[in-house]
Amino acid sequence: MLIKRRNSYLLPLFLIILTSNVSFITESYGYLSFAWRIEPTLDHTEYSPGAEGTIDQNVVNTGMTILHIHQTIVMFDWQKPTGKWWSFDVDIEVDPSQRVHLAKFAFEIPDDVTPGKHIYEVGLRHRHLGLREGWQDDGLQWSTLTYEIFISEQKEAKLRFLNVSQTPIQGEAFYVGDMSTVSYRLKNIGGAVAKQVKLELEIPPGERMISLVQSTSPKDLDPKSVNEWTIQILGEKPGNITAKIQLYLSENIIDEKDFPVIVSEPYLEIVSKNQTPGEGEPVYPGDILIVKYIMQNKGSSPVKNLTVLPKVPEGMTLIETSKPIMMEPEETKSLSFKIRVDRSGEHSFEILFLNSGKELPSYRAPGIVLVSENPMWMQIFKQTNYGLLVIILIIAVIAILLIILSRRRPADITASKELEFCSRCGTQILTNDAFCQNCGNKLH
Repeated sequence: MLIKRRNSYLLPLFLIILTSNVSFITESYGYLSFAWRIEPTLDHTEYSPGAEGTIDQNVVNTGMTILHIHQTIVMFDWQKPTGKWWSFDVDIEVDPSQRVHLAKFAFEIPDDVTPGKHIYEVGLRHRHLGLREGWQDDGLQWSTLTYEIFISEQKEAKLRFLNVSQTPIQGEAFYVGDMSTVSYRLKNIGGAVAKQVKLELEIPPGERMISLVQSTSPKDLDPKSVNEWTIQILGEKPGNITAKIQLYLSENIIDEKDFPVIVSEPYLEIVSKNQTPGEGEPVYPGDILIVKYIMQNKGSSPVKNLTVLPKVPEGMTLIETSKPIMMEPEETKSLSFKIRVDRSGEHSFEILFLNSGKELPSYRAPGIVLVSENPMWMQIFKQTNYGLLVIILIIAVIAILLIILSRRRPADITASKELEFCSRCGTQILTNDAFCQNCGNKLH
């Protein structure tokens, strides 16, 4: 609020007259005095234990100098023993005889307050403008009047949200594929059992950004008791919506709260991509194509379950993909897959990156492989059965030849050394022969 500045007032000292219907604080500092009164208004005539309320205040400057108010205070009688109160900071200057709106702020009634009539007091922290001394700090000043507030007895069940916890926690990203768990603590501040208490998530019609995974079943809550209800959702696709958390008591909606949700994609960087066979190298039917990515998490939150999955057409077969990886911020890891090309031609496919099985649309990439016809000799060996048979036959033939040669060579050498000729007819004979087989001549 704008602070108005004034020059010092050069006024004589007046007596402050009190009437029966006016209550104010009066003090004298130097030659000028300050005085004021507060006019409080509650938003209800009575409140139940655990209820919330508001108090609206006007202030009247009944003194002879400017007041600069910077805090207004309300203290109920149940707070007095502990020295606590409700306060609201302001920044207001009030001229003499001026009436201005001071503040409107909320307060709460304790669950255990005794029903009946109670009182409250009001006070201000302020300073006033002295005649010669300038601004003088007056500290905390209490009104001499007290005001009434009535607390009724609560005979029915009444529920209050105490607190909420959520994972991912505040400040962490909720990624596509991630689970988010929201837990609400509720208290029955009423005087009866709260029957069939449940929380439901209402998603705007047609929205597919999130889906409900599970929620706590309805259960009863005794008076003054506290319990927890949980809702679990799944991030389906990027975007933001505002759903509703609805509180049910005995199948009736008694309260609802906005539930804003922002689902995003991880911030990933592809540091490098390696492919075997490399780009420009020939690829033939039966070859295995291996693709490896080096990824880095450039976001501020962990990526918990990242995978890569190629969608291959007919003529290609997915052989293997690497296991899911988790990456902390700035961490670098690899993902890979293997594809067998089964026939020649140009094959187009898509490479998907997924988090916990949900696609990250921004990272979808095309892939193209040009597969050439095999040469004739390669076709034989690419066909597993025929190629294996040919290899076995070749090995067998070589083995047999080696055996034959190893056995025949020593005999041939020996034989060549033992050859002789018949002295009568000249026929070639062996050294061990007794007679010539041609003419019958006795040799030895």
